Amino acid sequence: MKLSRYYPYWFVVPALLIYVLFFIFPSVNGFYLAFTDWSMARDIGSLKFVGLENFRIILDASMGIRSSITNTLYIAAWTTVLKNVIGLALAVGLVRKSFRSKNMLRGVFFLPAILPPLIIGIIFTSVFKPNNGLFNNILVWFGMGAFTKAWLAETAAAFGAIIAVETWRQAGFHMAIYIAGLQVIPEELYESADIDGAGSWQKLVFITIPQLLPSLTVNLILSLISGLKIFEIVYSLTNSGPGGTTAVMLTEVFDQFSKGRYALSSALGVIMFMIVAVIVMVVYGFVQKKAGAHNE
Repeated sequence: MKLSRYYPYWFVVPALLIYVLFFIFPSVNGFYLAFTDWSMARDIGSLKFVGLENFRIILDASMGIRSSITNTLYIAAWTTVLKNVIGLALAVGLVRKSFRSKNMLRGVFFLPAILPPLIIGIIFTSVFKPNNGLFNNILVWFGMGAFTKAWLAETAAAFGAIIAVETWRQAGFHMAIYIAGLQVIPEELYESADIDGAGSWQKLVFITIPQLLPSLTVNLILSLISGLKIFEIVYSLTNSGPGGTTAVMLTEVFDQFSKGRYALSSALGVIMFMIVAVIVMVVYGFVQKKAGAHNE
């Protein structure tokens, strides 16, 4: 009897062991290493505890690492807004029953989400080439040749390119979540609004968005996490250039680790984890509070 009672739990054990071995243990170990002097010059068996020294170095403006935190927050804020606005707009347009090609277009817009980010970055490196790049050629074709530039060689333009590519990559994914939310909204709400003479904008603001709060919560959290953890797009598009001005936290983690500053790299990872956790909890609490107020 007792064996049969606990029998189903044994199926969880292999997955749990893998999770602990390859995620929990490295994460806890990374926290510990962030407070040591581990580097290429020091063997892991002779580490010394240095307290908050690595974090002091990171916050030192002369290191240039602090700007990567600002860049990460900047990119995450813009991409979160754009991915959700564009994703919601696509979902609202492609959920209409009268739209004959909606299923095909859903697949087209969702496709970038399943492509490897590194490959996308490499492809768009050619798109943004200063000479004979696709984007500059399009501008010339439309008579806007004065706006052509070396998009990945100027800081402001490079940030714009990173944000645009990341938004293009993920907007379709968030669109799919919004479509799922839109399909469960009762049609009676829109029919009642039509009888009351409500317009499209009023229905969007007072019916669609409040009913989409669960989907909005999921999308905001996922887009924030994705934006804060951006790496492949930045690495392949600009490699933190020009002059390191587009460096983000994960490119700095990679850079410090490749230089043999393993403890410093771990400390950056800890800071990144704390930033992601705090921002996600604040956003989740805010959205949940709004949802509770709406339900009341």
